[in-house]
Amino acid sequence: QSASLLGSPSLGSPSLQVQPTKRKQLSQSSTHATLLTPAEWRVARLLAENWSYDDIADTLHISARTAETHRTNIINKLKEHYGISEASNRDITRFVHDFG
Repeated sequence: QSASLLGSPSLGSPSLQVQPTKRKQLSQSSTHATLLTPAEWRVARLLAENWSYDDIADTLHISARTAETHRTNIINKLKEHYGISEASNRDITRFVHDFG
């Protein structure tokens, strides 16, 4: 069974549920805000609002495939950073709401 990036929803603000032994240490110059590139943040924010790849592509003047690639990169970074095996658009949404 895989761990969820942000754990189960609670009444308050969700807190990150990570396994400390697997979590990568952030360097002093790296924060949650710098985990993603500016282009990935733009895509993540739109995904958090449930935009389609086509709508993201039209708005950001990129191809839908590029929007999908950004999503894949975001998911991979979240999985690597938090030491989890699975992540989804819901985790992107929570990450954006917590850190974006």
